Amino acid sequence: MILLDQWYTEKAEKQFHHAFERCWPKFEKQGTPRPDIQIRKMKSRWGSLSAKGRLTLNTDLVRAPKECIDYVVTHELCHLKHHNHSPAFYELLEKSMPDWKKRKHKLELALI
Repeated sequence: MILLDQWYTEKAEKQFHHAFERCWPKFEKQGTPRPDIQIRKMKSRWGSLSAKGRLTLNTDLVRAPKECIDYVVTHELCHLKHHNHSPAFYELLEKSMPDWKKRKHKLELALI
């Protein structure tokens, strides 16, 4: 099982780096500081953003379609500006990724 975990982590590092580079330009233009990225196994979340600005992504997310990974990355990057799930957070998410609801639903179906 350890070899499989290592394989998923290696794949995740590559996939998540590409996803971050696709999603980051929208936030970079806002003058948002670039977060550090950490990849690890998480029990109940696809991603999180710490108060210090560290973006953590769940290795299991690598099994999701690319557009779903982009959704999780974008969702967490929105927390750089809004550290909650307020209406302002969802406005930014909607502006950054208008089809986020569809992607979230696809993620939920893909990784049940």
